[in-house]
Amino acid sequence: MLDPDHRSLYTSALTPPDGYVFDAAVATTFSLDPASLLTIPVHIAALGMERSEQLEGDGLSLLESLRRTARRTTVFAQRGRMLVPSRSSLMYSLLESMVVEVKPPRPGVFHPKIWLLRFVDPHEDGSVLLRLMILSRNLTADRSWDVALRLEGRPGKRYVGPNRDLGLLLRDLPKWAFEEVSAERAATLGQLADELRKTRWELPEGFDSVRFHVLGRSRERKWMPTSRTGLVVISPFCSDEALSVLTDLSSKPAALVSRPETLADLSDSTRARFPKCLTLHEAAETEDGEGSEVRDTLGLHAKVLITRVGKDNHVYVGSANATSAALMRGHNIEVMAELVGRWTALRAIERVVGSESKLGDLLVDFDPPEEAPAEDKAAREAQKALEVARSRLAGMALSIVCEQLDDDTWDLRLRAPSTFRLDGIGRATAWPISLDQEHQVDIMPLRYGKDVSMRRLSTVSVTGLVAFELRARETGATLRFSLNLPVRGLPADREACVVRTVMRNRDGFLRYLMLLFGDVAAFGGPPPDGNGSGSGGGWGAGDGSGMPLIEGLTRAFCRDPDRLRDADATIRKLIEGDFEEEIVPARFRVMWEVFRDALGMGDR
Repeated sequence: MLDPDHRSLYTSALTPPDGYVFDAAVATTFSLDPASLLTIPVHIAALGMERSEQLEGDGLSLLESLRRTARRTTVFAQRGRMLVPSRSSLMYSLLESMVVEVKPPRPGVFHPKIWLLRFVDPHEDGSVLLRLMILSRNLTADRSWDVALRLEGRPGKRYVGPNRDLGLLLRDLPKWAFEEVSAERAATLGQLADELRKTRWELPEGFDSVRFHVLGRSRERKWMPTSRTGLVVISPFCSDEALSVLTDLSSKPAALVSRPETLADLSDSTRARFPKCLTLHEAAETEDGEGSEVRDTLGLHAKVLITRVGKDNHVYVGSANATSAALMRGHNIEVMAELVGRWTALRAIERVVGSESKLGDLLVDFDPPEEAPAEDKAAREAQKALEVARSRLAGMALSIVCEQLDDDTWDLRLRAPSTFRLDGIGRATAWPISLDQEHQVDIMPLRYGKDVSMRRLSTVSVTGLVAFELRARETGATLRFSLNLPVRGLPADREACVVRTVMRNRDGFLRYLMLLFGDVAAFGGPPPDGNGSGSGGGWGAGDGSGMPLIEGLTRAFCRDPDRLRDADATIRKLIEGDFEEEIVPARFRVMWEVFRDALGMGDR
């Protein structure tokens, strides 16, 4: 338990188990990196890519994985906390339907971090397996120290009481969405919520039960962990008030583990409540002991509470920091999982800070600074102005209107529903995240109710995912974020144009067929490279109708005809689109109609 030598990759935890295929998923996160989200479907679809550099250079795998998973995957994130990707990509537009921005019902933030995935076994009458992950990290590329709980189970026929709060949270998510959730996604979410409530989970070794706590969903219900004789708090952010209440619940607090700056901000009396105040060793704060320019992506980010009640250890993991907003006032929406097991089997507190600790080499005693750094009032005021401006823009029903200028050129007009103020902001710009920041435009005229035009964009660049940059007037400090805005007049052929751009040529088309049917061997050898170039050796005649291709389609027809039916909509979109002959060969179009007739789809 909490062994730093036992680590797992975020993406590997999303890969289907052997013999199962992905069916549906829902995730929640506070902040969201579109670049990280873009790679997630590849792992959910089990297309076998491991390294991010492979994914970035393999647009066809990204394209096919999105086709397989995007319609059945929904990610709920705090409105205004989507990051601006470090690099632009035309593929980002395909994420629009997956991302649902959330505005929580009360003051505070939407802070839960979970994944619930549904897998089915196609060979056993669709047997269902659910995988649940309770996380302390966001859906970003951070390299911080986090903790995750991974559980699997099969839905039964009766509701399981300890799952109730988590199931109700999933049910409520569409109510908090900033834009309306589609009926199809809401139905999928309802199914997942119902099945979760009926699932008994396989527990980690040493634990006897698990219960889920959702904080902030109900104004009336407040939550605190159960404690009697022991307490360990691991939290990157803490408040005096919350720690005072937690230690009052325990007759013998053991340790507080946090970030140095957090511990320095606590009062001396609060720190004195804990026999040990610990931080990560300086070398553990950064990757391989080296410095980083982006401090927030490293260091401690795990949230864990460990208590002892009689003969049991209670271990709480999830999203809640030991702060007043999370624990005391119930402002934030948070999720915590409570695992219970015998103290004699777990010795959980001892394994974190005692002689049995496996974290010992990573933790050092906190050494309070001799004096607090002088407060930079101007910097604090500038940051406050930036945050207020972000909240104001995120809280408005901004939208985009598309107007076609010629065959492949569009004008995107950013529109605000009313006038507003951006006090303390000297400059504000925006640009589609499908393009680089050099395409940014001044959005200050939005304050007066004037449309802002992002002119002369190609069809593939049109997207509702828009980056914003705010600059403080006094200090020049900046703040960047993205919003998922509704688009009116979206080009009907945008997705086909993205596919065409990624596919590039006939080799790319043939490789895409292989991904559609999921069988490299069936097509006579390895595919061309990820950019759609290469000779395509082993793929048959240059007209796309060689024997290896025919044999591969025939094998797929015999072994898994449903895969062909599933691919039909995509293939017909390519065939019926205005694709050049060098991409989709005419003879392949004829051949595909033969297979459609054999599948009984000829009249569709």
